[in-house]
Amino acid sequence: MLSGLGISLFIAGLVFVVLVWVILRVFPRTHATAQADTNSFSFPESSKSNDAIIILQLGGRVEYISTLARAYFNMHENEPYDLERLARRVRPTDDFLDLCATSGQKRVSIGGKLVEITSFEIPGAYPMMLLSMRGKEFVSTLEQSNGASEEILRVVTEFSQNIAENLDLKTIVHSILDNVSRLVSSDMLELNLWDAENQTLTPYHFQTSDSSFSDKPHATTSQFGSLTEQLVARRTPVMIADARSQPELTENGDLLSIQSYLGIPLMAGGELIGALEAGQTGGGAFGQHDLDLLFLISSQAAVAIRNARLYEDEQKRVSELTGLANLNQALGTVRDMQELFARLVESVAPLFAAEVIGFLLYDEERRTLEGKVPFRGLPPHFVQIYRATIAADSPAEQLLTNQQPLLTLNASTDENWRVLGLSDIAMAASLRDIALVPLLSSGHMLGYLQVGHHQRGTSSFTLEELRLMNIVANQAAAIIENILLVQQARARRTFRRPAPHCQPFKFLRQP
Repeated sequence: MLSGLGISLFIAGLVFVVLVWVILRVFPRTHATAQADTNSFSFPESSKSNDAIIILQLGGRVEYISTLARAYFNMHENEPYDLERLARRVRPTDDFLDLCATSGQKRVSIGGKLVEITSFEIPGAYPMMLLSMRGKEFVSTLEQSNGASEEILRVVTEFSQNIAENLDLKTIVHSILDNVSRLVSSDMLELNLWDAENQTLTPYHFQTSDSSFSDKPHATTSQFGSLTEQLVARRTPVMIADARSQPELTENGDLLSIQSYLGIPLMAGGELIGALEAGQTGGGAFGQHDLDLLFLISSQAAVAIRNARLYEDEQKRVSELTGLANLNQALGTVRDMQELFARLVESVAPLFAAEVIGFLLYDEERRTLEGKVPFRGLPPHFVQIYRATIAADSPAEQLLTNQQPLLTLNASTDENWRVLGLSDIAMAASLRDIALVPLLSSGHMLGYLQVGHHQRGTSSFTLEELRLMNIVANQAAAIIENILLVQQARARRTFRRPAPHCQPFKFLRQP
């Protein structure tokens, strides 16, 4: 029995020793490995993967960036990095920061190269974000003989869907510039809208450095100078790979700071819609693949702009009809002149993108031309002195007799305003672009409808604006004349009616 007990104790001791050895050898290694995994990441740089990797901790701290990712950001081997430094080299910056915060997939531009970034959330006690980046090269797909690769089809489809989500013109312009910035890397991006009526271009800029866009034109002329004019005149794509090697361009001041230029006319149904232009200011240069890619999407951009303009015109027509209907309704219950002009101005104002709108009434008996309160854009106390005396047989009276619209870009220096005796008032009110449209009723001159100060800045009045002004002036003149006739009739009745306390005079018959 002793020998059996000794054997049992020996076996128990051996098992205990084995357990202790396992605990001491295995557990510390597992714990250390887990700790190492949570504090650092190591990837084999010899991997043939085309994906660049960035790992972010919660809060935006960059935990790891691979060698290929450094190359995308044009960083040296020992160059320090943080999220803010990386984001400054990405366009659009907001898209990159969104991917750092939530899972998703977007195409951006990094260091002049198109890159598709996919972000994933790494679960665990300390959540992290993994960004996988892969360069998007359209060169090979665009050079294929069949020209119908799956990649090209996807790019064009995405572009069409993005710009067709809204019919608002400014939203369309913003969407086109935003999507083009994701397809073609550029430092300067501009979309010019062609106005066939005035033969002018309206430029919209997209600052790709901060993804900003303004819903108003940045200037009245293109930042690419005469190159834009040549592009519109020739209506054929233009690509200049090395602009600085062409002295004639730098001498004109067109491309003083531009290394490479790319321009595409936007055509729809044989009609010029606008021009899309891009420029590189750094060491990058546009290639044939950039030109081919823009050419593929240019027709869709042109159609989207044309549809947005048609929709905008239709909305204007609806607004016009509504405003004209309100003009007719203004006569219904109005019997006071001041209330009449208040309703007229209220009805007319939505029809024009102008800051100054009101009426000048001509009184033939007193021979005065005077403004009527309310006058949008001018204070009431100023309108009370907004008047001029029209002498008989004077140039001012001849100007009224001609019954022609008076248009000016600077009322204070305009000859017609001087003849009417309104130059001092125009100077005091700083009146600039003003249209005075005659109020005519049955050939009778009642005064002027005044519209001025375009909200987009000083500019000439278009034929469409003048057409609408004439319609409004004719309807307003009829309403004003009706009220004047009613007031005159009341005045005559009041003058002829005897006073209540007076009795008619009677001759007394002698008895």
